[in-house]
This record gives sequence, C-alpha cells and structure tokens, in this order.
Amino acid sequence: MVPQVDRPGILDASEADCARGCDPLRVSASPRLRVSSSWLPDALLLTCFILLSYFSRMTSLPMRGEEPRRARVAFEMSQSGDWIVPVHQGDPFFMSCRPPLQFWTIALVGWLRGSIDTVAVRLPSAVAMLLAVLVIYGYSRTFLARIGALAAALAYGTMGQVMELCRLGETDSIFALCVGGSLMVWHAGHVRGWPAWRVWTAAYLLVALGTLTKGIQAPVYFAGGVGLFLVITGSWRRALSWPHAAGIAVFLAVWGAWQVPYFARLGWPGVLHIYFGDVVRNMHSRGCWTFARHLLSYPPEILCACLMPWSVLLLLYLRRDFRRTLGGASEHVAFLACSILAAFPTVWLVPAAKTRFFLAMYPAFAPLVGLVVERCCRAEHDALWRKFWGAYLTAGAIVMAGAGLVILAASGLRPSLAIAQPMGFAAVFAVAALGLAAIAYWSGNARTAKKRAVGTLALAAFLGLAYTGAVINGMLRVSSPSMEPAVAELKRKLPEHVRLVSLGPADPLFAYYYRDSIAKVPRPQLAEELPAETEYFCFYTNADEPFWPAFAFEQVGEINCDRIASSRDRLTIVGRRLPTVPAVARSSGSDKPVRR
Repeated sequence: MVPQVDRPGILDASEADCARGCDPLRVSASPRLRVSSSWLPDALLLTCFILLSYFSRMTSLPMRGEEPRRARVAFEMSQSGDWIVPVHQGDPFFMSCRPPLQFWTIALVGWLRGSIDTVAVRLPSAVAMLLAVLVIYGYSRTFLARIGALAAALAYGTMGQVMELCRLGETDSIFALCVGGSLMVWHAGHVRGWPAWRVWTAAYLLVALGTLTKGIQAPVYFAGGVGLFLVITGSWRRALSWPHAAGIAVFLAVWGAWQVPYFARLGWPGVLHIYFGDVVRNMHSRGCWTFARHLLSYPPEILCACLMPWSVLLLLYLRRDFRRTLGGASEHVAFLACSILAAFPTVWLVPAAKTRFFLAMYPAFAPLVGLVVERCCRAEHDALWRKFWGAYLTAGAIVMAGAGLVILAASGLRPSLAIAQPMGFAAVFAVAALGLAAIAYWSGNARTAKKRAVGTLALAAFLGLAYTGAVINGMLRVSSPSMEPAVAELKRKLPEHVRLVSLGPADPLFAYYYRDSIAKVPRPQLAEELPAETEYFCFYTNADEPFWPAFAFEQVGEINCDRIASSRDRLTIVGRRLPTVPAVARSSGSDKPVRR
C-alpha cells in the first residue's frame, strides 16, 4: 500500500519526502512549510482559473469545425424527440461516427437556455474541463502534496492542445474527462483501499459514458492501462474478481441502454459504421513513406507541441538518479506510464491519426508533471533538480517578457500583423507578462519550496491570459464573422413558409443558422430530376468538392461558409428553379464562381 498524504497542509519537507522514500539529504533545509488546512482553497483557485480561461470568452469565436454539425444534430434530436439515432437532415448521422452523449448534453443545455446557441454547444466541454482539472487534483493528492497536485491540475488546463480544443463544442473535453477519470478513479480507489466493488463500478460508469461519447477507445484505453498495470505488478487476479464483474455489468447496463435500441433500429451496419467508420478511414495508408513519416513525427508532435510547455519537465524521468527519488510515488508513476503506453499504439500505428486523437490520455501526463514540480521545489538549493527548475522558469520568464514586448510593439508599430492587438489590451498584456515573468524568475531561484512553487502559478496564469486574450483576438482578426445576419437577410428574401431543399448534403454551418428544416435530395444534373414541388433549393461548393447544377436557375443568395474571412473556398448558393428556361450547361465564363 502506498503511504498516504492525508494531512491537509504541505508537510514538513523532510517528513513528507521521507514518507515517500526520498533521500532526506537532498531535501530543502528550509523551516516547516505550511499553508491552508483544507483542499477547498485549492478547488476554488482551480475553479476560478478555469472560469477565467475557458468560460469568460466562450462565445467570442464563431462556430468552427464540427461544432455546427453537432449543434444541428442536437437540434434535430430535440425537435423530433428521437434520442436514439442521431440524424442530420433526416438521415442517420454517420459523418463523424459518434455515439450520442455529446448531442444529449447540447440538447439539454439548449432546453435549459431556450435555444441551441453557441453557449449550449460549448458549455458541456467547459464543464467537463473543470471537472477533469478537479479530478486530476484529487487523484494527485493521493501521492503528492499541494505543490504537486496544483501543478498537475494547472498543467493539464494549460497544455497547448487542451486550450485549443477543450473550449470548443467538440467531443475531446468530455471524452478526456471520462477516460482519464475512469483510470484515475480506479487507481485512487486501489491505493486508498476503497471497497473493490465501488472502485470497479465507479470506473466502469465513466468508461460507459466515454463509450457513449466517442466509441470503443474508452474501454480499450481503460482495459489496456489497468490490465497492463495488473500484469506487471502481479495483481492480475483482481481482474477475475466478482467486483470486476459487477463493474462490467454496470458498463453493459449504461451503454446497453442506448446501444440495444440503436441496434434494433439500424442493425449491424449502423453499429459497425458508428464505431469503426473513422477507424477504417484512418487505417487507410497512403504509402510506406506516409506511414514512416507518421511514426517518426507523431511522438515529437505530442511532446514538443501538444503538451508544451510542461512536457519539458518530463525529461527528468530519463535520468536514473531522478527515478531513484520516486520512493512511494513509484506505483503511481508505473500506473500512469502503463496507461499511456497501452493507449499510444492505437494512434501511433494508424497512419492518418491526428494528435487530438490522443488527447484523452493527456490527463495521465499531468500528475507526472506535478511530481517533477514537487521534487524540484523541495530539492536543496544547490541540487540538480533545483537548478533544472530555475533554468526552466528563467526560460519561461524570458518567453513571457518577450511575448509581452513583441505584442506591444507590433500593436503600436504594425497593427496589420496577425499578432497585433487592440492597444489597450496590448498594454495590459505587456504589463501582466512582464510582472509574471519577474515572479517566475524570482521563484525559480528562491530558497524555499513555497516560493519556488509560485512560479507554477505565474506560468499557468500567463498561458491562460495569452490564449484567452491574445490568441483568441488573433483568431478573430482572420475569422469570418457570424453568418447569422447574412442568413437572416437571405430568409427575408425568400417567400414566407418556403421549404428549402438541398442538392446533396447542406453545409452544416448554413443549416445551423438557417434553423428551419432543409430536406435533402440527390444532386441532379437536370431540373426535371428535382422533385416537382421543389422551387427553392441550396447547394454547397468548395475547393475539395466543386459542384454546380447543369440547369438554369435564378440565384437568390450566396453565403460564405469559410472559416477564414478572406477565403471563398466554401460557399452555399441559394437558388430558384426556372422551369420555363431550357437547362443549359454552365460555362466557365459565367460571372458566378466556379470551383474546380
């Protein structure tokens, strides 16, 4: 059993590290370090940080990526009352091959708000982010004091790709909560000695929710991580216990409550498509060179981009002398390593896998970062770990100060640059960046663990401010404005109560803002191939899939659906059929845009 850190404050340095099996001679000789006597202040601090970083500008960016498609599916679910089969334009939704949990959460928030708007689409992800940070903190406290647990939670909340994706209405944030939470709840219960049935059932409940969010990765990651850990620790008989069977029963009950009626409606083709459609597409290799390049580039992309800047701290695990200081934390490091290694081949060996596919395992990296921070903060002033921490924070301070000054200069001298900000914000950002840089530099060279830990807060605060402020402002400079006014103006041009038909699938962004139902018909070449009652129709054309009907029509409106304001590679055209005009082929010399 791993010794527990049940005391609410930070333990005396030598006492805490001796309890974990560390060398007391390498621990700071500072006096007793005690702070607040409750976990509540930490939870409030983390909650405030997430509220400021993820909730404060939730609606600033317009809909992007898969968000409008998911919003439209949730809208059609709530309108039809069919909560089993996700549909888009009346057809089963197989475009992204996702089970319906995220659609349910969006529809629920939309019902509470009275409309499925941007808040309804993104709020579930932000709430999942907050819960994930608290779960990471709670798990980390099973083997770390407050310094390490806070560092772990803040590290996850400020990882590069996490800040990019977990504020959007995508599945990544909810899925990471379910997958990371299932692993951490199981291991926390294991080391705390909770009743086995409670540990297995709680973990499998989260696995079931993860399966309902994104698919079979949830049970694969949980079984792989826990199974590998039980095997290497010689505890594999735990997997053959009745409590484990009870956990599996909970998983089957929760997952089966949706899966059984879904199977009854769509059969095996629907089941295979929703779980394996993306897998089949991503397994398709474009050649040996593509596969080799993916094998070589994927790990550096994860470590040098997605997990930055915290992944630099993981370099200490490569040193044998650092690993010898793990003491009682060795079991936790082994479990987290097993979880990461068991899941990694599922993305590393898939040629088309994106880095975001591994985001569900980023919570497992966070406690490893927290452990490094704690060891560095508690080391002797002249110890290697303290010097490493000082160099890390010094480099961070240089980057912070440089970013503040560069943005201020660009905003004043070259406001046309993408990094330029409004002058008021640029000035505030520069002052904040310089102040946080000074704190980080001072903290990295301080002589007490408490003061060294302040650098973690400074770095996390800078990352949150930089992304929520400067990065989002930069995105807004190049992003297309909301389509809602343009679509509203288009609807005023159409006759009242007109029923629009789309030639092939409608652009999801247009369909979301149009709100009314848009029936879908196969793309015709002749006007006679349209249903007889069809007068007004729409279609999309883009650079990857150019399309234009080969019959004459009157163009009523044109909506630019591209994410970038300066681009016109993604258009929705609304037209009116002219049955009395002979159908003619559209020539490239026409004044209407042609995509080839």
